Amino acid sequence: MWPRKPKSVVFVLLTLAVPLWSSAALQMNAARDTIVTVSSSLPRLKLTPQHTDFSSFDLMVDLSSASSTSSPLLHLPSSCAQYVGAGLECAAGMTAAHVQFEDCGEPFTVCRCADAAMSLATVADRLGRVPVGLRRYAGVLFVMGTTEPGPSAYTLPSGDIHLFGDCAVDTWVHETMHAFDFSVDGSGILIQSGSPGWAAALAADTCAPDDYSLTNQVEATWKDFAQVGVLYTYTLLHGGTLPPGFVVACMAHQLAFMAALPLFDPMQLFGNDCAITNSGPAARHTKAPQTLDPSRTFGVVSTEATPLKNGNAGSTLARRSRSVQGAFMYYLVLVILQNAFKLMY
Repeated sequence: MWPRKPKSVVFVLLTLAVPLWSSAALQMNAARDTIVTVSSSLPRLKLTPQHTDFSSFDLMVDLSSASSTSSPLLHLPSSCAQYVGAGLECAAGMTAAHVQFEDCGEPFTVCRCADAAMSLATVADRLGRVPVGLRRYAGVLFVMGTTEPGPSAYTLPSGDIHLFGDCAVDTWVHETMHAFDFSVDGSGILIQSGSPGWAAALAADTCAPDDYSLTNQVEATWKDFAQVGVLYTYTLLHGGTLPPGFVVACMAHQLAFMAALPLFDPMQLFGNDCAITNSGPAARHTKAPQTLDPSRTFGVVSTEATPLKNGNAGSTLARRSRSVQGAFMYYLVLVILQNAFKLMY
């Protein structure tokens, strides 16, 4: 969930915004009960936040958006219609559209409330900025009106993401990290943040990224996982460095956990193709695009932040960041050869 808000606001969003007898509420309650059961079995966290928030950086600047086309759906999917009506998340009426990105062969479904703060064009732009290797885990996108005290979001075990207000790109990345964590559809199993490896990383470290990572002890394991995922994405785009003011030493094990995930292989995370074959969990969008665009690449952004040089986590980050610089030259040659063979045969 996002953003940094009191627990009471979280429960207003998840329960009072939807009648308790509705199927949407039942799904949310079941998801929350499952998550609480999983996370309650993990050790209590003894971490301190490095910062109050992520205001020292903006992924909007670093991530280019995949080009896209949008087409309206004639009928609102039932999975979207359940959130429409008096007292529900969308009282103003809802429309649906398919958003087709250049790097994926199947569209993403967006259900947008009439009073949504983000236009469909804005939604396509920001979803397109989520690196394709992560974006392919997202389910249906629900775009709603503004809530108090500000923009917020949550993700269900289905991978469906609900966004309220004008959500920044780091929010989109954060929520898609939850969708990745929920990649076993509908099970409520947190396959990454509920794993022994993540629990061990948390137990070995002394800090978390920010206040929101530690909103409360029950939810902190998966919120911190998503926040560290945002930071790790930043490092891959910034020469292996954390954002200004963040240090690696106190959360080196969390960063090392991220570095070991197939998700964060730069050639796949920042590639042009959602048809990725690796040892990671199954994604929700896996069809290759009809045409690969070798010109769309991500470079490494220069930064004044301190290089990550603390132990294995730092060296892994540095290697992966450097690989972003050279990986796409290889990828470019590969795609050119692939297209050449198509022309020949």
